[in-house]
Amino acid sequence: MEEDKIWIYQAKSGMQLSRAVYYDNGLLLLPKQTILTSGAIVRLKFYGVEELFIYRRKQEERLQESQMGHYIARIRETDEFKAFNQSHTQLVNFVKDDFNKMLTDHSKIDTSALLGDVDKLLKTNKNGIQVFDMLHCIHDYDDSTYVHSVNVSLICNVIGKWLGFSEGDVQILTLCGLLHDIGKLMMPKEIITKPGKLTLLEFATIKTHPYVGYHILQEDLDEHIKNAVLQHHEKCDGSGYPKGLHKDEIDEFAKIVTIADIYDAMTANRVYREGLCPFDVIEIFEKEGFQKYEPRYLLVFLERMVEAYINRNVRLSNGEEGQIIMINKFALSKPVVRVRDQYIDLSRKGNLSIKALI
Repeated sequence: MEEDKIWIYQAKSGMQLSRAVYYDNGLLLLPKQTILTSGAIVRLKFYGVEELFIYRRKQEERLQESQMGHYIARIRETDEFKAFNQSHTQLVNFVKDDFNKMLTDHSKIDTSALLGDVDKLLKTNKNGIQVFDMLHCIHDYDDSTYVHSVNVSLICNVIGKWLGFSEGDVQILTLCGLLHDIGKLMMPKEIITKPGKLTLLEFATIKTHPYVGYHILQEDLDEHIKNAVLQHHEKCDGSGYPKGLHKDEIDEFAKIVTIADIYDAMTANRVYREGLCPFDVIEIFEKEGFQKYEPRYLLVFLERMVEAYINRNVRLSNGEEGQIIMINKFALSKPVVRVRDQYIDLSRKGNLSIKALI
């Protein structure tokens, strides 16, 4: 029987585990074939489980559970998306060729050409949130480093503009996003593409990719770019890697790349799971992010994201549909939503949340 890999935040009561779930020390949390309950899901979250494997549902069941399906289908029908998707694919291929030439021939990366292609991709999507709409709906479910790198560079570009960076700094930040994961290209493919949980040894290997990427970059690149490659997994509370740096020790541009990196990882569609709804990710950042990530950058990112969704139609966790009317500054993931003639303040409804854009 086939299986799907899902984020813990997508787990629902009634789903059945296709693999056992273990804690890092080998403790069995839930055996294979367990039917998930709300209590079991809380237990997994308590132990920090991020992903799990469930038996694949029938196609019609998956379509019904695909909360973002209508929104994605609507975007994909537009001429703007078709043009974006074509340019995105071309940029991914160009990045792949350029990176491989650098690794095999030790040639320099043509940063001017890369930036030119990024600008070309963005010029028809001047509204920052429109770029996020497009990225949520990309047809290609390839989770390669190249696709992720392009996505992170576009997100960094938008964040830089939202923060009021100069044009030159926006370009440097864009390159930070484009090159941040280059060290992963030197990691064993069987580890990068492994669908299950990594062993401690495999994870230790993956954690070397920032060092590897830093050492293969040419000397004349901007220091922010090299620092972003080395530090994009560092966290402000010291819980990151490879050095366990704290807030004041981390490059400012690397802090932004980290936010973009996490956002794309959570929202991108994959063969084995759907990306999370943006409001799910915003809620995760609100709950866990202000200690781990630079608050000055994270708050601007979240506020601009949410403000752009005013007047958007959404589906709530109870199945009802409505329209976002007002933002709660102190609970960004919980705006005021109009459902028919009723106004619902989600910040006062602890059991109610936005599950999809429609």
